Amino acid sequence: MGLSQSLWTGLSSIKSHQTWTDVISNNLSQSNTDGFKYSDVSFSDIMYQTLKPSTNQSTGVGTTNASELGLGVNVGSINQVFSDGDYQLTSSTFDCAIEGNGFFVLGGLNAGTPDNYFTRNGSFYFSAPLSDNPGEQNLQSANGLIVQGYQAVDGIISDTLSDITLPIIGTRIDGVPTSELTFEGNLNSQVSVINGNSVPTVAEGTTTGGWISNTAATINVGGVETSGNLINNQSSTTANSTTDLTALSFERDSGNVASLFSSVPAGFAVDSREITVEFTKGEHHYTETFVYGEDGTTLNDFATWLTGGVGDAGDPATQRINGGALGTVRTREYTVDGDGYAAPAEQAGSYFGYDTSGNFNLSIASNLGKFNTIADIKISTVTAVSNASTGETRNLQTNYDDFFNPNPNYKPDDLGGSAISKTDIYLNSTEPDVGTIKEEQRINYTLLSRDSNGSTWRWFADGNYSSVDEANLNKGTGTIRFGTTSSNQVEASTIDGGTDYTMNFSAMTQVALDNSPTIINDGCPDGELDSFTIDQYGVIDGTYTNGLHQHLARIGMALIPNANGLIQVGDTMWQASGVSGSPIFNISASDKSFGSIRSHYLETSNVDMANEMTKLLLSQRGYQLGSKIVTTADDMLQEAANMKR
Repeated sequence: MGLSQSLWTGLSSIKSHQTWTDVISNNLSQSNTDGFKYSDVSFSDIMYQTLKPSTNQSTGVGTTNASELGLGVNVGSINQVFSDGDYQLTSSTFDCAIEGNGFFVLGGLNAGTPDNYFTRNGSFYFSAPLSDNPGEQNLQSANGLIVQGYQAVDGIISDTLSDITLPIIGTRIDGVPTSELTFEGNLNSQVSVINGNSVPTVAEGTTTGGWISNTAATINVGGVETSGNLINNQSSTTANSTTDLTALSFERDSGNVASLFSSVPAGFAVDSREITVEFTKGEHHYTETFVYGEDGTTLNDFATWLTGGVGDAGDPATQRINGGALGTVRTREYTVDGDGYAAPAEQAGSYFGYDTSGNFNLSIASNLGKFNTIADIKISTVTAVSNASTGETRNLQTNYDDFFNPNPNYKPDDLGGSAISKTDIYLNSTEPDVGTIKEEQRINYTLLSRDSNGSTWRWFADGNYSSVDEANLNKGTGTIRFGTTSSNQVEASTIDGGTDYTMNFSAMTQVALDNSPTIINDGCPDGELDSFTIDQYGVIDGTYTNGLHQHLARIGMALIPNANGLIQVGDTMWQASGVSGSPIFNISASDKSFGSIRSHYLETSNVDMANEMTKLLLSQRGYQLGSKIVTTADDMLQEAANMKR
């Protein structure tokens, strides 16, 4: 053993501290690299040379220790430290940081293969729209690899790891049809009970038609708006519906009768007659004309025209009113049935009949509610006459603009009843690429009865449907029964007429306060994707303009049994190796061992610069000491070489 060994020992120190300096330099250079994990160096001594072995104890002689000479220092290992870095707030939803032990999973160069990469850098962004599906984009990392996770179909997240693909902003989603209306608020307990006005009926006797039987007990919830009658003003001892139309007269009030047609002047003959009926139904105005001689010549002909189908099948007015000049409408009329009320029937907007004395009666009346009301009824006639001697022709006109006379004893509101609430409901659409259509729904409330045991209200559901058949205007009816407790809570409710959804009245009250009924609707219209959110489990939700939220995907995470066995491949990524063990993926979203994801945050480098600078000084000092060893050994060798002089 000579002085040359000291040279090698010093050299080992220089090389080891150089490696340490390299590691520290890399750590410091990556101090601002998101997701970077610093490395640390551990040193070990090199094998020892025994100069004198140890001896055991013998008679009269004690033990002796061995004399060993170390041969230098070596880098034992370079290990990464996977402690969490700091968390930096960002403005991007898809900047994600893991608080815990997990790693984000990135697809390999061949997407869908087991060649996954692992990273703690969660700076993600969208790819360009996919060529085979322009409405979707991949979520990818800063180096272009696709983020792996669990896709959702109709909001259900799968358990198969795959590329994360998300819809682009603005993607449409179908709305949800209304399935339940929940009613809240108050109905004023001090309002008046309905007055029980009745619709007009034909005279006593056998009728041939009409709204109701003249013998039925009737009540019109919300009151009735009445009108005048058209009557047969000729005397007859037998019922005769074939009487000529010239006998038809207008009766404003009982006994106040005027001829429907103008008187024919002397010297003139009738060439033709027309009867025109104008009316408003809901928000639409209609005009229908009966041509005497073409459409018919009898009272029955006119009555059939007025209450039956008029015009071609495709005629808009005919279709809007469900047939006829006034057509068939849904009324709010109920027939007393024991202690309750029978369900509403389809009632004609006009009726006619005659009794055994031959009195022909035709009545046109308005039912309650803005969108179901036949209103502003006008009757006018034109009698075309000519004088054969002079050749003169005339059109004689009569107009009855005051035909419609609301009941003065009842002042209905816009829709009738004692209270009203409104909401938009959503119905399944038959249009392509349209999920739901929005329609206005109105609920009217009328107090039917009040007694010592409580009170009963009747509700009506009426819609203003612009895109469905008008036959669907009435969406059902029923009752709400309030008890006599101090809170006047709902004791029971019924649905007497059919609705397309559940009506829940349990949260309503009836106290002496203003009417304030409100409706909560569980449906919603179609919407468009507006934004994304990511929760602590990595679930990506889409938020839509209609208020819906839907699961779109869940970001995948992995645990590595031996993280120090991962292979560093650059771009703050690692790959598994035989030493690291097989990665474990977060198939279960509730498994917290992977850590939690923090959206709008990035994990910064975990390099502690002060610590690294301190280690850099130590490394420098160790390097200097190694250099001194070499120079000192070199000087000593030089002195030995000079001994021969």
